[in-house]
Amino acid sequence: MKNDITIYDIANMAGVSASTVSRVLTGKVNVRADKKELIEKLILELNYKPNAVARSLLKKRTYQLGFILPDITHSFFASTFIEAEKRAMSLGYTILLCNSLNSIENESHYLTVLEENQVDGILLMGGSINSKTIPNEVYEQVKGINSKIPILTINGHIEGIDTYRVLSDEKQGTIDALQYLINLGHKHIALLGGMKGFIPTEIKIEAYRDLMAQYGYPVKEAWIINEGFSAKYGEKCAEMLLKQPDLPTAIFCINDNVACGVYSTLSKNEILVPEDISIIGFDDIFVASILKPGLSSVNHNYAQLGETAVDVLIAAIKRESFDSDVVIPTRLVLRDSCRKNRSTN
Repeated sequence: MKNDITIYDIANMAGVSASTVSRVLTGKVNVRADKKELIEKLILELNYKPNAVARSLLKKRTYQLGFILPDITHSFFASTFIEAEKRAMSLGYTILLCNSLNSIENESHYLTVLEENQVDGILLMGGSINSKTIPNEVYEQVKGINSKIPILTINGHIEGIDTYRVLSDEKQGTIDALQYLINLGHKHIALLGGMKGFIPTEIKIEAYRDLMAQYGYPVKEAWIINEGFSAKYGEKCAEMLLKQPDLPTAIFCINDNVACGVYSTLSKNEILVPEDISIIGFDDIFVASILKPGLSSVNHNYAQLGETAVDVLIAAIKRESFDSDVVIPTRLVLRDSCRKNRSTN
């Protein structure tokens, strides 16, 4: 049987109009039972599948979602995207991935591309939604697109634009990690990595300051070092920390990539983890489980984060009832990078 069967072929064989076949395909009930049964039988026998263009014209949707992220090589973004993609595919949607390479200009370009391709909705992660200040033209672009098709932000927000939001509870995750260190007897804790002015970093710094103040523990500004998000910057942060006259007994790293760099610098200086300094990270990416010793870290619950983001966006596309702001709980994964503080001060 030829594989280029069209809706008109089905209609001719069933002795009905193409619109009647369309009603059967879309599940509408105003089709005679005998005709409906015949059409369904023909569809099955001929293995008919409406092509994407026909389906989009029929339902006025493309069944495509756009997903813009800043760096696909970063495990946090990649893990979230994979879970979102799996969920979208299970619901009959395709995701167009746009890797902006940490460039606001590229992000703006991809927003234009996705709008021109008439995607049904857009997922934004990282980039402009993590920055406290974004170029006005990008702000107006996002605002304009959001007025026509739904935009959902993951772990970020653009102040003044009412997008849908799904975010992991980074504040509570930070508190959980620091509380674990405090329960081990650590009073002197450094915070390394990230960049000031970026919302995820600011959330973690604020949680750190609040919890340390709650316990009356010292916060040394020289121990809060924000140079970047990669292992390279983790090395730099640790090098800067080691130049201080006093060292902490524990380090909270903004993410696991930074923790990798910290591990490297400490090793070069013959400082042992966790014997000399305990370390805890954030993101719980794959590398956390293979570092020696294994890195304790905060997991974003990636499956729930990615799946929920897609569910909320598709609900918005369908104009169904749903929560427009959803917070996903994090969980602390314990390994061997922390130990009880044995110092007396």
